Amino acid sequence: MRQDRAETTRKQILDAAMECFARQGYDGVSTAAIAKAAGVSQGIIFHHFSTKEGLFSAIVRTGVDAFKECVARAEQSQLSPVERIQFLIRLVGEMTLTYPHRTDIILRQVFSMRLDLEKIEGYGFMEVISAIRDAFEEGKQSGAFADIDTQTAALSVLGIYVANYVGWSMLGKTYDFIHALGRACSMFIEGVVRR
Repeated sequence: MRQDRAETTRKQILDAAMECFARQGYDGVSTAAIAKAAGVSQGIIFHHFSTKEGLFSAIVRTGVDAFKECVARAEQSQLSPVERIQFLIRLVGEMTLTYPHRTDIILRQVFSMRLDLEKIEGYGFMEVISAIRDAFEEGKQSGAFADIDTQTAALSVLGIYVANYVGWSMLGKTYDFIHALGRACSMFIEGVVRR
C-alpha cells in the first residue's frame, strides 16, 4: 500500500514536471513551481529525485525504453529496408503522440544546445539513427538504394521527423501527424531508392 502511494506520488510529480518543462523549458521552471503543480512539497520532489536535474533526467529516461522498443520491433520485423524505415518512423511518431510533452521537452533542450552529446545519446536518438542507418546500409548493399551516405540519409529522416513535429505543433496540431510524417519520409526515400 505504501509503495503504491509512493509510485502514485512519483507519477504525479513526473506528469506535473513534464507539463511545466514543456511549457517553460528547463531553466524557466523551478522545483517550487513543479511542486505546486503536482500538489506536493518540494521536499517530496527531492525525496524522489534528489535534484531538479534528476527529475528532468527521469522524464527523459521514460522515453528511452520506448525508443529502444521501437528499434527492437523494427529490427525483428521481416520487412524490407524501405518498409523497416517507414515502420520505425511510424512507431516513433505514434510514441510522440502518446507523450507530446516529453517530445516538446527534448526538442526544446536540443534546439537550445544546452545538452551535451552524451546526454542526447542517452535520449534514445542514437539507437533510432543507427537502426535507420543500418536499414539504409542493407538496402544499399542489396541494390535497393543508390550509392548513398547512409549516415546522412538517417540524419535526414530524423530531420524530417523533427520538422514535421515542429510544423504540426506550430499549426495547432490540426492535421494527421502520422500520415504527414509517413508521406514526407516516403517522398525522401523515393528520392534515394534506385530506380
